[in-house]
Amino acid sequence: MSTEASVEPVAIEFANTRRARRRATVELLPDDEALTAWIRENLGRDLTGRLRPGDRDRFLALADAVRAVAAAISNEKQEPADEVARLNVTAATAPTWPELVDGRAVQRTAAAEVDAALATLAASAIEVLGGAQREQVRACGRWPLCVRFFVKNHPRRGYCSPLCANRARAMRHHDRHKDED
Repeated sequence: MSTEASVEPVAIEFANTRRARRRATVELLPDDEALTAWIRENLGRDLTGRLRPGDRDRFLALADAVRAVAAAISNEKQEPADEVARLNVTAATAPTWPELVDGRAVQRTAAAEVDAALATLAASAIEVLGGAQREQVRACGRWPLCVRFFVKNHPRRGYCSPLCANRARAMRHHDRHKDED
């Protein structure tokens, strides 16, 4: 969905499908086609023709849960129990098991493709938000102008992207020099 190379875990990328635009937030997955394309690009699963009414709402509710838990972690607050429960329940909808196929491990599930995609996203979120990367989950330094999250993979990183870092630098420069006019 962005022109920059993705370096975030897939769950964080999924949470970042909501962006701030001129004092409002915009969902970058406004319809089933956009969601299907995002899933294909980021999970390698083809949901074309498989989404039923309400499935997009399930994906958006999961993204909201990831955002809520990430926001709590980045603000050093207690995670909302209902959103944690949503992550756990969603991850359990498609149990997986490994199979050896042509000399390599392949993850299998008996669940429907939509449930498998949801469970994959939820499992990624649980891994990031409850694993080794938990302490590095941050909200962008331009919050609330930017509503994206990132995993702080460098000690000096404070923004979700170089674009946000440049915008923040430009705003600081403007603020320092606006009184000189």
